[in-house]
Amino acid sequence: MADTIYKIIPESHNFFPSDTKAIDGAVNILKTYIKADSISWEGFENTTFIDCGSNFELVKCSHCGANISEELWQEMMSRCYAESRFDNLNIYLQCCKKTSTLNELQYIMDCVFSKFVIEILNPVEPPCNHDVYEASKCFDKLKLKMITARY
Repeated sequence: MADTIYKIIPESHNFFPSDTKAIDGAVNILKTYIKADSISWEGFENTTFIDCGSNFELVKCSHCGANISEELWQEMMSRCYAESRFDNLNIYLQCCKKTSTLNELQYIMDCVFSKFVIEILNPVEPPCNHDVYEASKCFDKLKLKMITARY
């Protein structure tokens, strides 16, 4: 049976709290609202691509909406990783000759970059915006977003 994982991440790709108690607090808040196989978090030394598993369909330009080939997207990913370990996500889009970032591309379904992720494995019911909002209170003014992954 396939797993569904709801991944909650900060909107800022390079944010990591100075005290991990904030993340622990967010996990505990989510546990009060959501029944799931598990709710946990993982931190990363470097900014990491947070994927949506088999939900991944395609990538589009954030300016003109043109499809970006998987080959070109992988080249941009490889370059950004080699140059900065994803700390700098700046890219040049050949389709419309504009700059953007890997994080601003339109991923169908959503994917993001982050230094930590809170994962909700196989919840009984999908988490709602209220749950994410309550968890975000642990991070002062930081906004959180949620993506859905299937494996």
